[in-house]
Amino acid sequence: MRDWLGGLIVGSTELLGIIMIATGEDEYHDYSGGHYNTYTEKNGFFYAGIIFYTGGAAFGFARPFLYDKALAKKNSTYYALGGNPTNNISLTPVATHDGFRGVSLLYSASF
Repeated sequence: MRDWLGGLIVGSTELLGIIMIATGEDEYHDYSGGHYNTYTEKNGFFYAGIIFYTGGAAFGFARPFLYDKALAKKNSTYYALGGNPTNNISLTPVATHDGFRGVSLLYSASF
């Protein structure tokens, strides 16, 4: 899509989520009863990391559908979320040969 901003947002959000997940576990060591036990406990960073990573992945999935290439070229930004985000999707009611009603979904993409 020729935009560095979208990739930066997705990459940094997911990287932050991974770092928070990795640092969001506390380990406790206990030597009792002749056995060495290790306990792990998840703190708030772990759950916040899951939210950040999931948010970055969701934005990365939604980006192609929200990208308006014509508007981005017009604004010379190569990145735009404005305008109609569904300009590549067409929903049309159709009738089948049996007389049933249905919906035709068409998605077009140009490169």
